[in-house]
Amino acid sequence: MHCPQLVQWLINQGVGVTVENLHRKKAVDIAEENGYLKIEEILTSIPIDSHIIIEKRPSLQNTETFNSMPWKIYFTPKDYSCINTIVYQRHWETNLSTSGPFIIPGSDSDIMIGQEIKGFFLEPKGPYTTVANQNQRIPPGRYQLAINTEGQKGGLRVFNEAVSKYGRNILIHSGNYPIQTEGCLLPGNKRGTDKKYGEMVSKSRDLVKEIVEWYRKTSNEASLLIYEPNK
Repeated sequence: MHCPQLVQWLINQGVGVTVENLHRKKAVDIAEENGYLKIEEILTSIPIDSHIIIEKRPSLQNTETFNSMPWKIYFTPKDYSCINTIVYQRHWETNLSTSGPFIIPGSDSDIMIGQEIKGFFLEPKGPYTTVANQNQRIPPGRYQLAINTEGQKGGLRVFNEAVSKYGRNILIHSGNYPIQTEGCLLPGNKRGTDKKYGEMVSKSRDLVKEIVEWYRKTSNEASLLIYEPNK
């Protein structure tokens, strides 16, 4: 199942969307050449080995808010679905942290739940690893989610076949600074810098509540998709 809803939502946000055939290396701009109403038809008929490129170029120098954020996502039809999915792209790396924008597209359809949610995730520094107790980020890819009922942090558990649900112990939980990540993902509605702790996100606790509420509305069936451009 491809996701025309996500592409439509992104175009409505002023994001460029193209399809590039991996063999012919020719990009086709969906928004300009085919129009909004053709998106679903195109995404369900393009070659399975094509790249779909979602790109937003910044209109402002300020990158503290989502709408001014430059970012690019590559995916192919064979490995992509955004039904009830948090789509996160890693963008910045420092000697303490990793961060980037995420989106949960909103829709009135029966396969995408609730209103749109968007913000930034703050994670530990790279490189990524599946090994526990390293205080490093997890590999890019798709992850299952579950309500966290262990400890005091709440939020959601993040896991897949390579990253175990409890052994790696990765959560989406509230926090503001790299020192609070412990391998996990901290959401916030804005990003910035702190003189003592470096990169930071704000309003994290409120955003965690929104994400958990959205997850419950999906009947506890949702996922997290982490991208690293060109990887």
